[in-house]
Amino acid sequence: MIAAKEFGDTDFAKMDPMTVSLPHPEALTALLSGKTEINSRFTSLPFQYVEAKAPGIHRVLN
Repeated sequence: MIAAKEFGDTDFAKMDPMTVSLPHPEALTALLSGKTEINSRFTSLPFQYVEAKAPGIHRVLN
């Protein structure tokens, strides 16, 4: 809905090529390793607590 609001109803999927779906444990490992293309993600408890304590990780939105 946010993409449709920003880019218009016809371009609601504009960001899809830049996204990948991973299970939370795999995404956490990828983000913390710093050795993949993954540099941001949306998460849930308890994974956000682990990420919040990791060096080099900062919250962009809540």
